[in-house]
Amino acid sequence: MSPDAAQDVIEQRIESQWGATTPIAWPNVPFTPPATASWLKVDFIWGAGSVMTKGAGGLNAVTGVLQLAIFSPKDTGDGASDTLAETARAMVNRFRFASPNADVMFGAVSGPVKQFEESWRSVIVSAPFRVHEAVP
Repeated sequence: MSPDAAQDVIEQRIESQWGATTPIAWPNVPFTPPATASWLKVDFIWGAGSVMTKGAGGLNAVTGVLQLAIFSPKDTGDGASDTLAETARAMVNRFRFASPNADVMFGAVSGPVKQFEESWRSVIVSAPFRVHEAVP
């Protein structure tokens, strides 16, 4: 599976698991955050690829980190944000897709890491993942 196809599969899982919990800001898609409610920001951080098997028909492993940031209005406490962070963690923590997408697997999720921004409090969880890519 290519990294692009893997990203599509991961985005579909987020859409189906997160549902209408909060609005979602997708990479490179116009988004206006709600003024007084929480929202989820999705980012893919692609890492290094490595050779798993040599020769024709071999496999590469491409690594990445899925970053899920929950933004909530500042000065409202962390209770709701912490609950949303646990929901985000549960979506991908050590999750492996079933066939035909079994080439995408997640490791242990890190976080939540809490940060302040000018208008928002953010709680960020990071999920490392690996994609097995067939080489023709």
